[in-house]
Amino acid sequence: MTQHNRIQIKSLNNIRVVSTRYAIVFDTDGVYRVVSLVRLPARELQSSDAQGGHSYSFDCRGSGYKTRFGQRSLKNMAADRGQAPTAAQLRFLTERGVVTVINDVKMSSVRRGDLDGIPTPINNRLLHSVTGGWIIGNVTEQGLGFSSQPKVHYLKTEADTELKRLAVAYPSTEFVLFKADMTAMVKTLQIKTFQ
Repeated sequence: MTQHNRIQIKSLNNIRVVSTRYAIVFDTDGVYRVVSLVRLPARELQSSDAQGGHSYSFDCRGSGYKTRFGQRSLKNMAADRGQAPTAAQLRFLTERGVVTVINDVKMSSVRRGDLDGIPTPINNRLLHSVTGGWIIGNVTEQGLGFSSQPKVHYLKTEADTELKRLAVAYPSTEFVLFKADMTAMVKTLQIKTFQ
């Protein structure tokens, strides 16, 4: 699988990590897929088409022996032994890997100055602890508008791509990209500058 072929999922709950080496990912087509967490970038394992759908051969326990798992086995393994990914594993899968979270909410029109209805992939709503992140807003007659829960893009290239996608999808709206450079909290007198 090339890096350009990404697995689309509806929710982060569709990722389950087993034995810290592999993630079982339930995609939008209803197929359980297996992604290696020990390669950089993360890659889906080579699957075999069987009568029961995609099957994968891998060493799920780190014992050195590969076992073939069909769709039913992967579903049971994800439910029984699968754990939610850590923040590092999630970044590995979504930023440099093969998984894209999509928002399946459909929208008929965009209200100027309101980004809450615009469908965008929902990966993270929190600023990165080192780099901060990039946030997209839109220009209105009253000023700048932001979603009440804006998506934070950790990579500038991802933010640029999303900005262009929004501009094409909603040509009558002007979008602006902002970099989170610093936070300040008066209650604890803490100021943090991002790189």
